[in-house]
Amino acid sequence: AEAGLLLARVEPYLDADYNLSSHRGRDRPFGLGRVPKMYVFVRPGAATAPPDVQLCCRHELHVVIPDGDGGEICNLDQILAGDVVRDIVQGAVPDGIRVEVPARQILRVGGRSVTNGGGKGEDGNGGGDDENETTVKVAVFLVVYRGERRHVTRDEADQWREAAEEAVDRVVPLRENRRGRLVSKPFPYPALHPEIKYRTSGSWPRVEEGFDRRQGGG
Repeated sequence: AEAGLLLARVEPYLDADYNLSSHRGRDRPFGLGRVPKMYVFVRPGAATAPPDVQLCCRHELHVVIPDGDGGEICNLDQILAGDVVRDIVQGAVPDGIRVEVPARQILRVGGRSVTNGGGKGEDGNGGGDDENETTVKVAVFLVVYRGERRHVTRDEADQWREAAEEAVDRVVPLRENRRGRLVSKPFPYPALHPEIKYRTSGSWPRVEEGFDRRQGGG
């Protein structure tokens, strides 16, 4: 991926004949293993990689849920059930990258923790130190960038994360003290859903009300 190439497929290498001395004349044959495999790399856009060989990066996106009474921007149903966030983020990434939002959850936090200067107001129950502090609802989305027809690197994915935050913030406000956090290192896409199951069975993120885990994003 760092060389700008996409792993398009992995297949058995039936014509492997490398049990010979190396080209430098040293008697060190290649270790093929019992089942030799051939890894085929292509330029971006030349092919669509199957899900089992795709790489992906992930990050969280914290959206402050508007009151909705005045219908100013969009309501809770539009945010969570209408896949608004996924569609917005998809429009902010290059062609060949597929966006998924496979997990989302609602939590309640102290109003001061929504801004960059108020992180101290949040406790384990999502409230603040001040008993009179107001609380707000925040939707936490797990955003995933999959390399279907384009390679995925951490540096590029972090640029997509920045563009996604700007695009979403133009539609619905973000939780400011959760912006700008580096995306994960690239990892195999098949490992995504087992990781989601592991994380959401424990403490990611804290449960306030209702949890929604979706397979895929489209």
